[in-house]
Amino acid sequence: MLSCTIGGYILGIIGSMVVIGCVFFILPMAASVIGLVEGIMYLTKSDEEFVNTYITNKKPWF
Repeated sequence: MLSCTIGGYILGIIGSMVVIGCVFFILPMAASVIGLVEGIMYLTKSDEEFVNTYITNKKPWF
């Protein structure tokens, strides 16, 4: 997600000289929204739920 964000901003800045450059800002926005949703999910779980979901059952990311 970090590489998607940084790469999207770089491509967006470089491409902003052209009309198509606006399309590259979609990647960092999508990564930001996914990160925000994951953060909210992590913060709203109790300690027991977090350990059961992500440590014991080894559930992958979002």
